[in-house]
Amino acid sequence: MMRRMQALGSYQGGRMLFLGLGTGLGSAMIVDGTLEPMELAHLLYKNGKTYEDLLRLARIGTAGKKNGGGTWRR
Repeated sequence: MMRRMQALGSYQGGRMLFLGLGTGLGSAMIVDGTLEPMELAHLLYKNGKTYEDLLRLARIGTAGKKNGGGTWRR
């Protein structure tokens, strides 16, 4: 829902492909005022992993993981 709202907020007419990179990869396409949300992040990329899997693994590598006690570790 959030990516759709972001796409609408920047839409100025015609055709637009919106890609939003945040905690995942969101996408939406708008053609002549019709909004179509797309789940590009769920498409398979390599070795049975999706784009979203790869982005998440890359992010964990830079941000670390959460310990059981609620604190973050590298």
